[in-house]
Amino acid sequence: MIILQKPNFLVIFIKLILNTNQTRNIMKAKRRFLIIILLFVSNIATFFISRSLYKNKKPEIVIAKQEIIPYVLDSTRYIGPVDATVSVLEFSDFDCPYSQKTHSEIQQLLQTYSNKVKYAFINLPLSLEPYKVNRAKAVIAASKQGKALEMKNILFKNPYEPDFECSDEFMIEEMCLLAQKLDLDSDVFKKDLQSSEIESILKEDLEQMTVFDIKSSPSVLINGYRIRGTKPASVYRSIINYLLKRS
Repeated sequence: MIILQKPNFLVIFIKLILNTNQTRNIMKAKRRFLIIILLFVSNIATFFISRSLYKNKKPEIVIAKQEIIPYVLDSTRYIGPVDATVSVLEFSDFDCPYSQKTHSEIQQLLQTYSNKVKYAFINLPLSLEPYKVNRAKAVIAASKQGKALEMKNILFKNPYEPDFECSDEFMIEEMCLLAQKLDLDSDVFKKDLQSSEIESILKEDLEQMTVFDIKSSPSVLINGYRIRGTKPASVYRSIINYLLKRS
């Protein structure tokens, strides 16, 4: 004899709720897992896309106020053919590590384009303390004896951070010692270093920075194309090649 029991609807309802909650929890767990996977894949994709864009990103190149720069520098301050159609003007500070790197890149370019490009250097001191001003003057004075590049190189290789306040007299003697190492005529160099002519040239250099909106060191002007900050040699090379093809 089979005895039929009345179904306990309360028990059935509770089991149904429990099963529903379990199902919801499983679905939530699946959704969370799926979201985590999607976020992970998205971050990986973003990383590689950003990396690719960064590699292909073009550096900031700004056209200066004049496309062709009216150079007014003395011819003795140029390196390379005077009649070159491409002119490279470097604004750097001898004691700035970024300027040192840019100067190194520019020197590599000069070796590649030695017969096609003329180059001039303008010191952009980050301050007008005596030791910085006299180092800037030293390059101009050395250019009078055809040793501007050699003086620049020796100053870049020897950043100067004095631990005391340097006087003009002290720095003049220090620059004269460097002039001796370069086999310059020390007497002529010292006289030039203190001359009003060199003082005037340095003032003109500082004025050039305003004319071409040079506000930071290093900066490079290539026939009016202004490149700010440290850039790889390929950036300068691409501009030079473009200008040479156009000339």
